[in-house]
Amino acid sequence: MKRDQRLVQSETAIVEAALKTLITNPSAAMSEIAIAADVGRATLYRHFETREVLIKALVVDCMKETEIALKGIEHLKGRAAFEAIFDLLMPLADRYQFMAGIWSQVQNDKDLVKIEAGWKKDMQALVKQTKKRGEINRDIPSEWIVAVFDSTFAAAWVLVSSGDLSPSDAARYAKQTFFSGCAG
Repeated sequence: MKRDQRLVQSETAIVEAALKTLITNPSAAMSEIAIAADVGRATLYRHFETREVLIKALVVDCMKETEIALKGIEHLKGRAAFEAIFDLLMPLADRYQFMAGIWSQVQNDKDLVKIEAGWKKDMQALVKQTKKRGEINRDIPSEWIVAVFDSTFAAAWVLVSSGDLSPSDAARYAKQTFFSGCAG
């Protein structure tokens, strides 16, 4: 059944407004989100029954955007794959800043934990592959490399979100930093 266009528009407005609101104020009330979305509280609650349901929906949406952004790079190996990840995900800085700020509220959700575990497994496999290719120092523990990757991304996202760097500059600096510290 085709969804009513008004429902789709109001849900989209809610999602975008909720992301912007919760990035700046992770404890924002549903009423604040409704105001930011320019919808009534009743409309907000028709789409998302509770704040927890909304937050989970936002995190799932951000995770889907990540998966969509990374489609098509499965053929890349080693350093080229890492570089593509930096380039493709940096424009999603606001999504990652939101997820980082809100993660403590959803970190025990079974569905989200499963997705995150899959991402960690994929990252560990990429690190192993990149080490095998000699493009990352084999002597550095893989856990450390993943932590450096995550930290480099987090620093870049903060600067993109604040407007201090463009996504392309942030990706360039992140790649340079990551490979300067971890290269083989």
